[in-house]
Amino acid sequence: MVAALALAAGRPPVGARVGPGVRWGLATAGFIAAYTLWDATAVARVGVPPLLFLWWSELARAVLLAPGVWRDPASLRHVWRHHRGSVATVALLSPAAYLLVLSAFTLAPVSLVAPAREVSVLLGTLAGTTLLGEGARVRRTLAAAAMVVGVGLLARG
Repeated sequence: MVAALALAAGRPPVGARVGPGVRWGLATAGFIAAYTLWDATAVARVGVPPLLFLWWSELARAVLLAPGVWRDPASLRHVWRHHRGSVATVALLSPAAYLLVLSAFTLAPVSLVAPAREVSVLLGTLAGTTLLGEGARVRRTLAAAAMVVGVGLLARG
């Protein structure tokens, strides 16, 4: 928790509306916690095979998102034309990562898998400070590394 606060700490830019961002961040955290518990319950307690759970999840996502995508076919064509490689990469790697998490829920308790899943914060921090030029690189990298150490400590018990 301290590492997460250190990662987010710092002075916001002048004129930034911090309140809405914090509220959206907390809402996002709540949804992540809810679907993580839902996923773990489905595959670990109920016994739904991870691949079947993934398939139904992706089908539901496609059905729910399709109306918004088809409302603007020109944008869809533009994105596909200019970002085909990135779209294909995400389309393959994102479900693969999700399948790994679902499989991990069948092998270990949610209290270990969920924090390890959020190690992606470290990758996001490195990308933000390196590729996007966000400030406080050392502080953010140390805070993200502390989160990884925390996950390791959780795993050790």
